[in-house]
Amino acid sequence: MVTMWRTPASGRATVRRSAGLAVALLGSVALVSPSSTALQAEPDPGRQKQRVDAQAEQLREALHDTNADLAEAYLALRSTQSQLPGAQAALTQARAAAGRAETANAIAAQELEVAQANETKAQEDLTATSSEIVESRGQVAQFAAQIYQEQGFGEFDMAMTSTSPQQFADRIALIGTVMDLQSQSMVALATARANQTAQEDRLSALRADSEKAKRKAESTLAAATKARDRATAAKATLDALAAQQAAQASTVKARSVAEAASLNQMEAESARL
Repeated sequence: MVTMWRTPASGRATVRRSAGLAVALLGSVALVSPSSTALQAEPDPGRQKQRVDAQAEQLREALHDTNADLAEAYLALRSTQSQLPGAQAALTQARAAAGRAETANAIAAQELEVAQANETKAQEDLTATSSEIVESRGQVAQFAAQIYQEQGFGEFDMAMTSTSPQQFADRIALIGTVMDLQSQSMVALATARANQTAQEDRLSALRADSEKAKRKAESTLAAATKARDRATAAKATLDALAAQQAAQASTVKARSVAEAASLNQMEAESARL
């Protein structure tokens, strides 16, 4: 969590700092020519010392408030700086996760391309199987029609048209062969149909798996990218806050140094008097 900080500006502290700076300015003018200007303004040395001591006390109060602001500024800066390593670690982790997600998405895209190629191959195999089924059916039907046209239909026709018992037996054997061929073709067709069904199932499974994997990879990549963007924004916010607080601390530090210098001048003048 980013800790925000603003320099306190209470009315009392502001009045004291303003008074202190005004006193410091007057004191500086007085110190330039103490023997003429200051003495002419106040000929009584005792009262002049009282006036300088009062101005010095106002400067002490202003410096005390400024130093309190400076301490608070440094505490806020250190608090922000203490969060930077964690933010950097989170950013590094988010970037690594996003990189892994990008790699996984690229792999999923390649796997999808392979699945699509396999799908195309399966479709080609399915088309070839369907062509084989149609061709096998046509061959069996054509062969059977030719045999029946040449030999007649049924055993009675073959017996009536046979010129000898041997011819009749040969015709019966030929019909058996045709029936065997038909049976084998039907088995082959059934096997082809089973292969066709398996190819259709495999095609559907390949498509579903590849699409599912790609969707998951895209979702993971989107989440990782958002996490990386959030971590980047958080780190940038902390960096900007730390820079702002460092600049504010430098400003308060400069004011503290200036007020301390003015106080030293006032104390030196008080000691002289």
